[in-house]
Amino acid sequence: MKLLAFMSMMLVGCLSGKAYCTYHLYTVDTQLNTLTCSDGANGLIEWGYSALQPMFPYVAAWDQLKWNDAKCGSCIELTFGDKTVHFTALDQCGAGV
Repeated sequence: MKLLAFMSMMLVGCLSGKAYCTYHLYTVDTQLNTLTCSDGANGLIEWGYSALQPMFPYVAAWDQLKWNDAKCGSCIELTFGDKTVHFTALDQCGAGV
């Protein structure tokens, strides 16, 4: 999880390029209604989730998200040096798009 603390990382795959992500102090019981990707047609609540429990701890905020974004719930591959981690994008950080 310490990899997610780095503010700037390289996205790999179909979303390649530089972006910002961050690890917030989420817990397994964090309710989705407190996150960017909560309700709305593209929110994770619509997928049947109410808390982070099924996805935790591989969750993070991503600067490419905004409320009801079609990218909510995207699986992102982050690479920093020779380390790679996959996470579910479910919150917004930074300026957003």
